Formats: sequence, structure tokens, C-alpha cells
Amino acid sequence: MKKKLVWLILSCLMVAALVLASCAPAVIEEEEEVVIEEEEEVVIEEEEEEVLLPPEVPKYGGVLTFGLGGEGNLGFDPSISYEWNCHAVQYTNEELLVGDYAKGPTGSGETRWFGMGFTPQFETGALAESWEFPDPDTITFHIREGVLWQDKPPVNGRELVAEDVAFSITREFETVGSYINATYGGWFKSAEATDKYTVVVKGEDSDMYRTAVVFEYIADTLPIVAPEVIEQYGDMRDWRNVVGTGPFILVDIVEGSSALLKKNPNYWGKDPLHPENQLPYLDAIKMHIIPDTSTMMAALRTAKIDQLYGVSWEQGESLLATNPELKSVRELDYVGWHIFMKSGTEPYDDIRVRRALAMAVDQQTIAEEYYGGNAAVLAWPTSAETPQIYIPLDQLPESTRELFEYHPDKARQLLAEAGYPDGFKAKVVCYTGVADMLSMVQSYWADIGVELEIESKDWGTFVSKRAARDYETIYGFAGALGVEYKLLYVKPGAVYNNSLHDDPYFNERYDKIWAWESIGNQDLRDGAMIEVVTYYLDQAWAVQTPVAYIYSLWWPWVQNYAGVHSVGYNNQAGWAIWVWYDQALKKSMGY
Repeated sequence: MKKKLVWLILSCLMVAALVLASCAPAVIEEEEEVVIEEEEEVVIEEEEEEVLLPPEVPKYGGVLTFGLGGEGNLGFDPSISYEWNCHAVQYTNEELLVGDYAKGPTGSGETRWFGMGFTPQFETGALAESWEFPDPDTITFHIREGVLWQDKPPVNGRELVAEDVAFSITREFETVGSYINATYGGWFKSAEATDKYTVVVKGEDSDMYRTAVVFEYIADTLPIVAPEVIEQYGDMRDWRNVVGTGPFILVDIVEGSSALLKKNPNYWGKDPLHPENQLPYLDAIKMHIIPDTSTMMAALRTAKIDQLYGVSWEQGESLLATNPELKSVRELDYVGWHIFMKSGTEPYDDIRVRRALAMAVDQQTIAEEYYGGNAAVLAWPTSAETPQIYIPLDQLPESTRELFEYHPDKARQLLAEAGYPDGFKAKVVCYTGVADMLSMVQSYWADIGVELEIESKDWGTFVSKRAARDYETIYGFAGALGVEYKLLYVKPGAVYNNSLHDDPYFNERYDKIWAWESIGNQDLRDGAMIEVVTYYLDQAWAVQTPVAYIYSLWWPWVQNYAGVHSVGYNNQAGWAIWVWYDQALKKSMGY
């Protein structure tokens, strides 16, 4: 009876999706219906001759075009709009560190550069050539010599110095409302230029964990801004005031429509895979704001944009069916949704109850039937995208493996042992957009006597309830692509520790990862993290649901690119610094 009910739910969801798709407006596939500006409007000096060269040969020139999902992604002052909403600024104002593109899929292949986490072993210097932690509450940056600001007033191409970096860090910590002020403002003591190329950042305490998380943010998320710009204009909210050291200069914004950036002729950077070559290869980048998903898909189909990431597996398969010449890579989504059980609340304090609820859900059937096989059963808090700290499901201890298998009889037995032979009533708070999955969980849990009430909220209410810890269980999000810095999702006391667990065994090992003595010892840290993750999974603080795959797709004339998403932490747009554009190939393909 149970299987029939689950199959009925799955079938109904699939039929409903098909009905909605048939009733929805058709995907715009005709080129003339995609309303975005033509590349010809970008005035760039053309090469004398377009020659079709092998793809491994770097090429200069061309205008890369891609879409942004909304105008909110075009903020210009990172202290006001948050860095991850300032896509254009990722090309104009550089950070101290950046992901090492040479270690990505077009280089050594050590990392996929698909998630948005901070992985220090794969980072390299940008504006900072080197850095160290002389003590647990101090970070020292050694600034690269000879870097020039873009030749725009009021900075006018002068050299970047340590005082610029100290100014930017101080401004970020002291700007009320900035992300780092709100999150880590209590840590900051000072940022001082001790000489022309050295910056020393001091914190108020000796907690290496907090110091390391602050380092993650100011090193690989905070764009460095020029003091003259802030002194003259007050902030950088007006795009005309944007001046940086980056590879592209922001030259035009059409409000609500597009952004245009042109090559910085005085950029310092070299290609790590071809160190004799000056970056960037591209003449320009054009970003189009395309809020409508169907229009975005049509723009890629008709080559109005060159690349698109974060595409659902259904849309990805559709695009590859109509445009098989597109290049693609399929990776796990950046975010998974799981049911977190609140520590300190009965009956979830009993590990037998938590384990029973996990074993009562047929994860494999959901992955195969609901996602068409395009999902991973185990993808959090680490996943196959972070192989250095990931243990595949079949290599985990049996007690952990069974949490991801379907064992309803054992689940009933565990509930009876815990004092709930007839089950109990439960309530879960969720975001409206993810309620489908919970209807399946509801059915599975009913089979072991657990009556689940689903409390669906709009996004704002959901986030407020999560922040206030106003729930007994919550279907909340967590980073699917876990890395050591993002284990803050499961650290006691962390914002995203939705289960509110505080376990001495876990804490002791977590402290080992963040001990000052372990900084720089990656083997020690990886080993300790594997131990932490294995223990965390076995405690069943969250009932996981499968994490879907998504696609990155691009036209083959975008070269030296392999579907990367974020080269470093929250650097979603910055990958275009290293790619080249084969205009001859594009023409030969009829575009």
C-alpha cells in the first residue's frame, strides 16, 4: 500500500508539471523575439584577419556576452550592495586573493571551481602576493608591487599601495549595514599599513576560527576600492564612480538592460596557464539583464548570449536536445534542502528518533523517480565536488549508510524503543517553493506512524522563523558543496546550524581543525574534517533529501572554459578574466 501511495504522489507531481508546462507561455525560441542589444554596438578595434586556430591556442579580441537574472546583480558599491550582488565590480575591483585558475578543469584539474566555497589550498595571490597568520588574531598581507589603478579620475592610474588596502578593509568593517560589519564587526580591531606594501589586520580575540572566517571574507570576497573615490563621491553607488585595478573598466550602464566593460590596457595580470600572455584576452564583456527564464534560455539557444550556468537538469537536457553543438558540464547544485531537527526539543533529542526518520525515507526512489536520476543521495556537508574531504556513501560505516537507505521496519523498531510505538505528530516549516519534496516525506513518515504537518511560508517569513529559531523541525537550506570554511553550517552556534546541536565530541574535533597550529597543515585539516563529517552524518541531525544536478552550458567559441562557476569564494562572474573568444569559429558555425 505504501509503495502505491508513493508512486501515486510521484506520478501526480510529474503529471502536474507536464500540465503546467503545457499551459505556460511557450519558450521563446525565435531569434527575433529575444530582445537584447546587438554586440555590434560595442565599438572595438577589429583584428586584421580572423584565422581559425586550434582551440588550445590563446586568441585576443572578441566581446563575451552573458545574461544576469535580475537588476539586483548590478550593484556597484560592495559595502552597500554586498559583493555577490556586484557582478560588474568583480571585473573592475580586485580582491587580495583569487582562485587559482591553473588548478581548475582547464589546468591541473585539482578542483572543479563549480561551487562558491573558500578552499585555501586552491587560492593564489591577486593584489596580495602572500599572507600569513603570525598569531591567532592577526593577518598579514604582502601587497603586490607595480599594480596600477585604472586611468580614471580621481585616481588617474597611480600605483596601488598598502594604505589603499587598509582603507578598504577598515571601511568595510565600519560601514553600518555591510555584510562583514553585521556578521563579524565585533572581531575587528584595526587594519594598518606598516609600510608601502604590507598590511596588518588585527582582531579583538584569539579565536582562530573567527580569524580564519574573517580572512576568507576580506581576502577573497572584499573588492579593494580607492580612497580618493570614497572621499570625493562618498560611495561607489553610481557606476560612473567605479575605479579599480581590475582587467576591465566599466564604461556604460543602460539602466535595467545591460552593462558594458572594456579591456583595461594597463592590467598587471598574466595567464597562469600561458604565463607569457598578458590578460585579459577579451576586448569587452557585455552583461544583459534578462529576468525571465524562458527568454534567457532562448537567448542562449540563438547565441545572443555565449554562456549560462545554474540551469536546471530539465532545461539543460532541453537545450542540449535543440542545440547539440553547445558544450556543457553537469554538476551538483550549490544548495541542498534538508529537514533539520531542533536540538533540545522532544522527541528529536533521541538519536533513535532521528535515525528512524532518516531511514523511513526512500532517498533512492526520490532521486530516480522525482529527479529522473539527476540527483545525488549524499551531497552534504561534503560532496564528490570536494574529493579531498568526501567519503562516498558505499565507503561509510554501515550505521551511517543505512541512514540513506530505505528501512521502514527498522525505523518502526527504533521508534518503539524510543517510546513511540504508535509514532507522534510533527511539524515542519518550509519555504513555499520547496513544498513538493515534503509531500513525499510526509507520505513516507506516515507509514511509520509519524503524522507530519507542513507549514509553508513565503521566503521572508521562512527566513525570519529560521533566524528566530521558531520551529521544531525546519526544511532549510544548506551548502551542498561543503568545504572546510563552510562547515560553519554545522558548527555549534553558527547561523546555519539549523539543528542547534552542541556536541562535545564534535566540538573537540572541530577545534582541532581551527587550531592556530593547524593553519597551513592541509593534510592534518583534511583528516580532521573527514572525521568530523563522518561523525556528523552518523548523528542524523538532519534528514537529507537528494540534491539535484544543474548544468553549465556555453558555445564552443568560448575557449579555455569548462563550465566553472566561481573561481574562488562568491566570484560568480570573474571566470571571464581567463577565457578567450574564437570569433573565426563563431563565424564558421554560422553565427
